[in-house]
Amino acid sequence: MPINDFSHYQLTWYPDKNKLTRPIYKSLLDQLKSAIERGILTSGTKLPPQRELADYLDINFTTVTRTYKLSAQLGLTYGIHGKGTFVNSNGIDPLTANSPLTRTIDLGFVASFEQTNHLLDNILSNTVKQGASQLLTYDSPTGRPIDNEAFGHYLDWLGVRLTPTQHILITAGGENSLTLLLMTLFSSGDKIAVDEFTYANLIATAQLNNLHLVAIKNDQGGMNIEALKHACQNNNLAGLYIMPEYSNPTGAVLSVARRKEIATLVQEYGLKIIEDDYLSFLSKLNPERPPKIMELLPDQTCYVCSMSKVLASGLRVGYLVFPAQLAQQVKNGFFNTTVKTSTLNTAIASMAIKEHVVQQIIQNKVTLAK
Repeated sequence: MPINDFSHYQLTWYPDKNKLTRPIYKSLLDQLKSAIERGILTSGTKLPPQRELADYLDINFTTVTRTYKLSAQLGLTYGIHGKGTFVNSNGIDPLTANSPLTRTIDLGFVASFEQTNHLLDNILSNTVKQGASQLLTYDSPTGRPIDNEAFGHYLDWLGVRLTPTQHILITAGGENSLTLLLMTLFSSGDKIAVDEFTYANLIATAQLNNLHLVAIKNDQGGMNIEALKHACQNNNLAGLYIMPEYSNPTGAVLSVARRKEIATLVQEYGLKIIEDDYLSFLSKLNPERPPKIMELLPDQTCYVCSMSKVLASGLRVGYLVFPAQLAQQVKNGFFNTTVKTSTLNTAIASMAIKEHVVQQIIQNKVTLAK
């Protein structure tokens, strides 16, 4: 019999002893997941201390330790040294682009409009004629000067100006940029604020790197300032991930006023910001012409601009803008993971920008979207 049956002691979770089957650690983990899914254990709930739970269930302490460890690896919970184990806010069934759509509601409009890809045919032909084989080397791993210049032209078209302290790295698309930033800017156990409905692949990638996402309640204007302030004060946040333009999956667009409020708050708390501008060109259609977060906080923001929705999803070219003080950190991470971005793909994107084909494709996509 257990030393203490806890009949007069309040635990935050009472697993059903009669439903424990061997292996017990797995059976206990299944009960934990079920309790979270059914809302019995809500986000932020502190689980019972391991020894107390083991005593209540009359099982070995190491069995509970193994269960808690596995639950953290699955992203169901997270531990804070000296404080305990807590239910994760985004712990259940992280979705990826290839996940089967079961028990989900599609809140987003994610079409890439592949029927516009033929507008790149002349660019592809000209790239081959000009000697595509010369682009298949290890040269210019982070991008050629001509490619950086092309991206600069694209930003000019958007009405965005970079400061002298901001660096550009050409990556293998938005996903590559996000993974790189999560791996290099943050350490295991760090907490990052996100919208209460956020990009599914970010959730999965964060869990792979043992990063904890703190969901911030949204109002009609997007991420709620008071909720974000509360999280900054109580969660020891390390960073903020945000999509100001047509957030995936909700489609929310942050107003100029809300962007400035968020910028003021995260500057006060010194958070590292990841601005995901995957639909960068749609800011041209916003009559407010809102500033990018990186324009408001150039020394705290890493700006991710993907060409997947802009040009073609299969091109896999992205542009990462980051402050000078992070240059060594980001580039080291890039060389140790990506090695280099395809110069061939980048050359296609650069030529599309230079010859204004990008604007033609964008206009077609906007028309199709309407």
